[in-house]
Amino acid sequence: MPPSHTHIQMTSANWPASQEDVPDDVDSLKETIESLAARLNEANEERAQAAEYGLVVLEEKQALQLQQEELNSLYESTKRELEASTLYMTQMQSDYEKRIHEVEAQRQQLLDEIEAREQELMNQVKKLDEECRLHKRKLKQATSDQEHSNRAYTTLTNELDRQTTCNHEGGRG
Repeated sequence: MPPSHTHIQMTSANWPASQEDVPDDVDSLKETIESLAARLNEANEERAQAAEYGLVVLEEKQALQLQQEELNSLYESTKRELEASTLYMTQMQSDYEKRIHEVEAQRQQLLDEIEAREQELMNQVKKLDEECRLHKRKLKQATSDQEHSNRAYTTLTNELDRQTTCNHEGGRG
C-alpha cells in the first residue's frame, strides 16, 4: 500500500559521492525531486498493475480449480456409470449365455425324448409286424385247416349221402 505522502529516505547510496556532485541550485534539486517522484509514481503504478495482474491470475486460478473440480466430478460420475454399465453388460451376457445353455439343454432333451419315442415306436411297429405275420401264418394255417376240414366234411358228407342212398336203395330192393 503506497504511503499518503512521499517520503524518500536518503542513504549513503543516495548521497552524492563528492561535493562537486551536489546540485548547486534549486532548479536542479526540483528536477531531481520531480525525477524521483516520477520514478516513485511509475513504481507505484507498476505495483498496482502487478497487484491487478495478481488478482486476475488468482481469479483465473480459482476458476480453473472450480473447472477442475467440476471435471473431476464429471469424470467420477462417468466412471461410475461406465462401471455400472460394464457390470450390467457382464450380467446381461452371463444371463444370455445361461439362457442359451438352458435352451440348448432343453433342445437336446427334446431331441433325446423324440429319439427315444421314435425307437419305442419302431420297436412297437416291429413287434406288431411280427405279430401280424404270425397271425397271418396262423390265419393261413387256420384257413388251410378249415379248407382241409371242409374237404373232409364234404367227402364224409358225400360218402354218408352215398351210404344213405345205398342203404335206402338196398333196403328197398
